[in-house]
Amino acid sequence: MLSSPDLSFSRTLPIVVFNQLGELLEQMAQTVGSAVLILTEAVLVRIYIPVEWQRQRFTLVVSEQFSALLVGTFEQRSRETEGQGIYSEINAQLTFNLEAIATFIYELRDLFECDSYTHQNLERYQQIIRPNDATLQSQFTLLLLEYLLTQPNQEIIASPSPVGPAVYICQPVEDALKKQISQERLLNQVTTQIRKSLDLPVIMATAITQVREFLELDRLVIYKFEGSQVSTQQYQSDSIPLNETALAIGMKLSVREPSEINFYIHENNNKDSPFISVNNQPLLEDYQKYGGYIVYEARATDAITSVLNYTEKNCFIRTSRCWEKYRQGFILAVDDVEKTYALEECLLNFLRECQVRAKLAAPIMFEDKLWGLLIAHQCDEPHQWNDSEKSLLVAIAEQLAIATSKLS
Repeated sequence: MLSSPDLSFSRTLPIVVFNQLGELLEQMAQTVGSAVLILTEAVLVRIYIPVEWQRQRFTLVVSEQFSALLVGTFEQRSRETEGQGIYSEINAQLTFNLEAIATFIYELRDLFECDSYTHQNLERYQQIIRPNDATLQSQFTLLLLEYLLTQPNQEIIASPSPVGPAVYICQPVEDALKKQISQERLLNQVTTQIRKSLDLPVIMATAITQVREFLELDRLVIYKFEGSQVSTQQYQSDSIPLNETALAIGMKLSVREPSEINFYIHENNNKDSPFISVNNQPLLEDYQKYGGYIVYEARATDAITSVLNYTEKNCFIRTSRCWEKYRQGFILAVDDVEKTYALEECLLNFLRECQVRAKLAAPIMFEDKLWGLLIAHQCDEPHQWNDSEKSLLVAIAEQLAIATSKLS
């Protein structure tokens, strides 16, 4: 039903159609001449959110000339169906009403810390909302009409052919089982190495090299918080190519929120050396000031930018909230930094320089304390992290914690 007074449209839609409407709004936003804000639910992945927000999907467009809000809410279901994680429909609302959009921005803003850039920028965008330009509003209407007219009348999902080979139906299940078996084999390899080896740097370097290769990651790093104990050791890496080794040098960093890791580079005077050192003594004073540093890095190829080459000193301040969230088991999964950090310009520019497009981070716990983070990067394209990837990274992080407790 279209209501002229509040300029809103509400209806239950197939999730596919809802996603396509969101894409139309993003397409429309690109045509707006003035500065425009485009936000989706991806901006929420780095914070704890209330239950009601966990069932929402949204696309928000805000500018002085054109603003719109598409919000969808999944219906609550029984525990039996909820565990399946599959939704086919969503209760959607598309609105151009200024008050409704402003209220949504206000509620979204309050989910973030008052001193965060996201909170401050949302407050600023809330003030610039104006009635939509008539030409742009008409342009979106025509865009929407064109989309509706090109949709087929029949159901999108066709029934399976009775004569189709059964292998096509079973293939995804078979592939998933093979992946699970391979994942368990990798985890067993790491566990076995931890039991047999007494060399923590070798364990760390080998583990992230194997996991990076298995998950086909562009980059995998281990970040150690200040105060975490790692023995100072050196070893020759003959079996692993240098670009696949863990480059353990003093990269200091500061943290503001769980996903906001900001690097400070300690000069490496022997960049071509195959030796890997951990916890160099000259770093202690500096990294205690900033909060920690990267101790290992594995890259797919030399074409992948090493984070050791970048420095950033002005974006973030240290806060204990980051440690507490990860200590409680917070898993950060950012599918696209461009969407998640749309309002964090300084951080977003830094991630672009580091060629980080998607990231996944799991905590490494030692004696009920946060020892560090295991962080995966995809560099070129957005990546939707699946449950299998998340569970493997968490499991590896747990094994690295065991190694830490055993050898520290």
